[in-house]
This record gives sequence, C-alpha cells and structure tokens, in this order.
Amino acid sequence: MLKTQWKGQFTDKRVLSTGPKDVEIEKPDNEVFALTPIGKKIELCKIAIANKEQHLILVEDDNLRVATSAVDYFPNKTIAFEIHKRQTQFVIVAQGKAKITLRLNKNIPTEETNTIVDETEMFVIPHNTEHRIMQVGSKPLKIISMYSTTNE
Repeated sequence: MLKTQWKGQFTDKRVLSTGPKDVEIEKPDNEVFALTPIGKKIELCKIAIANKEQHLILVEDDNLRVATSAVDYFPNKTIAFEIHKRQTQFVIVAQGKAKITLRLNKNIPTEETNTIVDETEMFVIPHNTEHRIMQVGSKPLKIISMYSTTNE
C-alpha cells in the first residue's frame, strides 16, 4: 500500500483501487491532495481511471506537476474556461472522450476551435490560451495533465 503525503492535517482517507496494489489517499476536506511517489513506479492510467476526485496531484516539485482530473465529477461534466499564462499543458485522455475548446483570441470569445480527443490520445494546450475540457458521451472522462509549476 502506497501512502500519500500531504502538508496539513489529515481529515479524510480514500482508497483508489488500482488492481492488485491499492493506493491510500489521505486529504483534508475540500482541498486538492497530493500523491508523491518519488522514486517509485506508478500505474498512471489505472490511478487516473480509479480517481473519483475533481483534481488529484500525482507528482509535484519545483518544475513539474502531473495531475489527474475526474471530469465527470465537475458541474456539467466540464472544466470551465481557464487560462495558464506561462504554462503549456499536455492533456492525455485515460478514459472516455473529451471535447477541448480553445479560444485563440481572448478579445473575440466566440472565436473558438473544438477538438475531440479519444482514449489514449494526447492534446497540447498552448500557454496563455483560454480553454475548457468537456466530457463527450456517457463514459466517465478521466484525464492526465502535465505542466510546469510556474505560477499562474
């Protein structure tokens, strides 16, 4: 059993079933929590698919963040429009199908491009680009995101 690390009080425990090995998650209520398996092998897609939290940080250090999001747990099964001014985001669909919308011109919000991304496919969201991620279809959408930990 791999236990997580979290800075702060532990007020809740969850277990993600990933097959023969379970990952125990301890987290404060209503907060993003972190799994830090530094120097250990993890089954990334299995953890992403088992995730029932909106946002689970798997690895984070001064340079990189790897996280998984259960998009099916967000309101309307959508991560609302957001922007990362200095971060290029790599999104991998671990399960389900995503519609990724990019607003390439912030001054014209109706000027959007939509791309359907299937299971096992990756999509790159350029830095300083307004974007949202939506679940398409009935299969729960689980994604893996990788980006630098630069502020914003």
